[in-house]
Amino acid sequence: MKISLLLLILLISITILPQHLSKVYVLGEGGFAPGTAKLSLLDKISNNYSENIFSPVSLGLFPDGFALHNNYLYIVEQGNFGANGKIYKVDTNGTVLKSSTFGTNPYSLAIANNKIYVTNGPGGYVSVLNLSDFSEIKTIPVGVYPQEILAFGDYIFVANTSLYGGASDSTVSVISTSLDAVVHTI
Repeated sequence: MKISLLLLILLISITILPQHLSKVYVLGEGGFAPGTAKLSLLDKISNNYSENIFSPVSLGLFPDGFALHNNYLYIVEQGNFGANGKIYKVDTNGTVLKSSTFGTNPYSLAIANNKIYVTNGPGGYVSVLNLSDFSEIKTIPVGVYPQEILAFGDYIFVANTSLYGGASDSTVSVISTSLDAVVHTI
């Protein structure tokens, strides 16, 4: 009994210990004008906070999704409603290395299998981009106004929501990363 209790306490203490993060990135959507969005950085080792590290240009309209992958940040911005958005590859200091215009108001992204999967709300689809050059591999139709997206194993999970004043959807589209197609709807 004492050994079981000791193991349980040890397991609990290991699982609740905080992660040792050295940098925290915060993406601020900004106001309704270009140049008001910011990519901020809190360096926990030096205890320095930088309000905007994105350079040499400024973020455009409504950046929403970003992911850290292989020591690079990938950021998507929506742009004007119903128009193309943009994706950026940025180093961990905030310097833009590459960018490309694509999609219809891209919102959130997930990375799997050397591909970037990006929701495009008004279009009702997910863009599949090549990780190395941002070329579009294909688009995958999903539910109404897809927003959030998550990669887990060999699958991408897409949360479908609703159009403002229009159709609604509370489903999750499951995409196989090997087929690049919807294989289940939950």
